[in-house]
Amino acid sequence: MYRPPVDGDRIKMLEEIAAEMNQTALFTLSMHDILNMCIDRAYLKTFPDRKVCAKKRKKYIKIDF
Repeated sequence: MYRPPVDGDRIKMLEEIAAEMNQTALFTLSMHDILNMCIDRAYLKTFPDRKVCAKKRKKYIKIDF
């Protein structure tokens, strides 16, 4: 599986997002979960007529950010 490089600034942003979301989360979200959510959100915004396949993923509530 290809894993894109994430620079230090982006890692800090993901850590901040995860920390903020985990304050009220029922289940702890990792930085990887947050990154997947961001990619899903960008994909749905770019291609509104397509669906995101989340078969093997943790289920989460969509948050408008």
